[in-house]
Amino acid sequence: MAGVTCESALSPDGRQLACHVASEFVILDSSSGALLVQKEYAAGLRKLAYSAASQWLGMAFSSEFALWDSRTLSCVATHGCEWDSFAFAPDGSHIAVADGDRVRCLGLGDFHITREAPDRFKSPRDLAYSPDGNVLAVSCQGGVSLLCQARG
Repeated sequence: MAGVTCESALSPDGRQLACHVASEFVILDSSSGALLVQKEYAAGLRKLAYSAASQWLGMAFSSEFALWDSRTLSCVATHGCEWDSFAFAPDGSHIAVADGDRVRCLGLGDFHITREAPDRFKSPRDLAYSPDGNVLAVSCQGGVSLLCQARG
C-alpha cells in the first residue's frame, strides 16, 4: 500500500492493539486477535497512544483529538485542535500537547490548560514524560531534545 499511513499502539498492559490505516481504526484483543472495535475515521492521524495505566487511548488527527476509554471501548471526548503530538502524564490526569511552537499541559476532562512551558520550541515533534511525571522531554525539528519541568 504505497502512500498509506499506518499507526499502531500496544496498551501497556498488553491486552489491546490499536491500529489506524488510511481511514480505518481498529482495536484488537492482542492475545486472541479478536476484533473489538472497527470504525471509520478521517485520514490525517498524527499520533496514537495509550496512557500508562492502559485506561485511555488518545488519537491526534489533523483537526481533532479523540479520547477513548479502552475499558468500555467508547469515545468519551473529542476536542477540535491541530496538535502535532501529545503524551499522557504517567498518572493519567492530563496530557502534554505540542501545538505549533508551544507545549502545554491540559486536563483530560475538559482540556483546560493546567500549565504552559515558558519556552517556545522550534517545531516540536514528539513528547515523553519521565516515569515520575516531573520532567517532559520535547523532541524538536533537527533532532534536538529539550527538557522542561512538567509540574510547577
